[in-house]
Amino acid sequence: MSLFTKEPRFQVANRIYRGKDPDLGATPLPKTEDFLDKMDSFGDRLKWGAWKGFLVGSFYSLFDISYLTKLGDRRAQILRFSFFTAPAVVGATGYIAALEIAKKYTDTYRGSYAMAAIAPAAIAATWRRDARWFPKAFIPFAFFGMLYANMVENNMNLKFMIDNPNDPFGREYRTEVFGGWPHKATLGPNMKTMQDLGIVPKDPGPTYTKWE
Repeated sequence: MSLFTKEPRFQVANRIYRGKDPDLGATPLPKTEDFLDKMDSFGDRLKWGAWKGFLVGSFYSLFDISYLTKLGDRRAQILRFSFFTAPAVVGATGYIAALEIAKKYTDTYRGSYAMAAIAPAAIAATWRRDARWFPKAFIPFAFFGMLYANMVENNMNLKFMIDNPNDPFGREYRTEVFGGWPHKATLGPNMKTMQDLGIVPKDPGPTYTKWE
């Protein structure tokens, strides 16, 4: 999972991790980087934040119109759509802008993401006209932002599953085991029992024993 390191902490039986083996560890694992730093410019980051905010606001507003309020009037639908989408776009864009400013005045990514949460929290409190919405928005934004920053700073895995090219785990690398036993599964009747009952002949053994 994404909260784990790039090296597996837990291993199942009958499988040995050889990611650091010189013969298998030829492919170095790329260092975890903040995906926002990979974008070319500040404008590209703002566009990304505005687009994500638009998608989130649009999804929730359409859900609200279709299933919660069930508005039928076209003007009411447009107003309801704007009521949710506009603050989502402004909040996401403000979050990215505040994050870029905070990165210049803080030494750690965790501090930057924590300070950036002030922008969407202030917008949420203004949007709802209630100061109690500030901590309601600030805490989750700051928590998940610091969690992401901690994984970036400690070079942890950001993907859902660990993808290590030095640790092959395909079909051709699996051991054929069933229930932990180092043999293939037998779906039919027990062969020894059938041999004892005389249903099938017993195994005569290796052919070379016949010539001793």
